[in-house]
Amino acid sequence: MPKESTKKKTGKTKKKKSTAKKKQVKKEIKELKSKKPRIIQTKKVDLNKKNNLESWVILGVIIILIGAIIFIAYKGYHLKNSTSKEEVLAVVNDQKLTKPEFQKEYDFFFFIQGIPLAYKAAISKDAILNQTINEMLLLQYAKKLGITTSESEADALINKVAQMSNLSITNITEILAARNFTMDDLKEYYVKSITLNKLINRTILPKVNVTDAEIEQFYKNKNITTPYNETKDKIREALIKEKEMELLNSMIKDLRARSVVKINKSVLKEIR
Repeated sequence: MPKESTKKKTGKTKKKKSTAKKKQVKKEIKELKSKKPRIIQTKKVDLNKKNNLESWVILGVIIILIGAIIFIAYKGYHLKNSTSKEEVLAVVNDQKLTKPEFQKEYDFFFFIQGIPLAYKAAISKDAILNQTINEMLLLQYAKKLGITTSESEADALINKVAQMSNLSITNITEILAARNFTMDDLKEYYVKSITLNKLINRTILPKVNVTDAEIEQFYKNKNITTPYNETKDKIREALIKEKEMELLNSMIKDLRARSVVKINKSVLKEIR
């Protein structure tokens, strides 16, 4: 009997433990179901933070780049305009004459005319600038008319001058170098000169007419003692040149009236 009682007690105990264990498992399952999936939620928050961070970084880079572009553009524009304002001596229509360009023109004038540099102070810079502006206007007009001069034409004239002067091209190059000029400077001078002559020949010479009566009147007014027949041709040439200059000055006056010319006097003072 005691043995059976013991067996019954043991069986009841096991049954109680099994029931308690089942209850415990059910309780744990219920708790798990009621809990929020924090691991998944944490991952979502991290992804959002990462996306937001990348967006702000990209936006920041774009802003920096835009700022840099604006800064560079502004500095470039400011530098360009400040430099041009300092360098530009004159503007003839849309063509600029810079300080270095006129300085070379100014120095070359004394060289080509054979005037000693010591006389620089005696010759007005305004007069040479005015002459340069007139030349620019005439060359602009020549271009409008389609009048051009090739480098080969200038080379031919240089060779002719060299022969007449008993000089070689090497000699001329050395003479130029002694005054800080080059053969290109001389060539540019002759290109302009030839172009201006072509312009005069096309637009002015056809209008020039000298009559015998004008020659005779000139001969009498000047009280020339040389026989008329010996001086007639020379007087004609002189009168032609005189009329050419009158018509040329009239053309320049007309071009000036129809053009926009601006001069920076402060830059002109810096020319030496």
